[in-house]
Amino acid sequence: MLRGPTLLIGDVHQEDELLAKALAFADQLAIGDILCTGDVCDGQGDLVECCRLLEQANVTTVRGNHDRWALSGRMRDLGHVADPAAVETCRTFLEALPPTLDIETPVGLMQLCHGVDDDDMIFFNEYDDGYALEMNFPLMKLRMQARHRLVVGGHTHHPMVRHLDELTFLNPGTLARDQHPGWAVLHFEPPRFVYYDALGVEAPRSVW
Repeated sequence: MLRGPTLLIGDVHQEDELLAKALAFADQLAIGDILCTGDVCDGQGDLVECCRLLEQANVTTVRGNHDRWALSGRMRDLGHVADPAAVETCRTFLEALPPTLDIETPVGLMQLCHGVDDDDMIFFNEYDDGYALEMNFPLMKLRMQARHRLVVGGHTHHPMVRHLDELTFLNPGTLARDQHPGWAVLHFEPPRFVYYDALGVEAPRSVW
């Protein structure tokens, strides 16, 4: 059960130094609960150190598509892929990551995922409408089931708050150094989503 402010970390992509900054930011604000949307693997930093930091800080993390690919040896012709030796070192940690998690919050049930629901390859963007929403079948399923009040997902690398009827979708962006890295803090009383850049400076997306 989440109660106080919660740090939301998006796609990590091996950015160990930025991950350490995000965790230090949480310590500075005495934030105890930390959630991560996955994609720990594949990037320009240190995968082993990222997994160590996430485990040491008890960060609740789900599996992203890059984690899945790294474990299976697929899509290894991409840029900045994880070193196979580092993947083997982190295999136990990475294999234990679930595709989704349900978490109780003061405002209702939250789903933590990577893409949308259990599909880690689905993009859900800020301006998706009409046909794009109709064809987003995982999102449609979540809306029809009406079990969740919040969804925290990643994959797009873009911070976002979207309200769809009674469902609110939150995306904290990414730590990838070349894609405007940052993180977010979710407050429940009153409900508020505050986005911060990698320097810890509050950015304009401080709304819910």
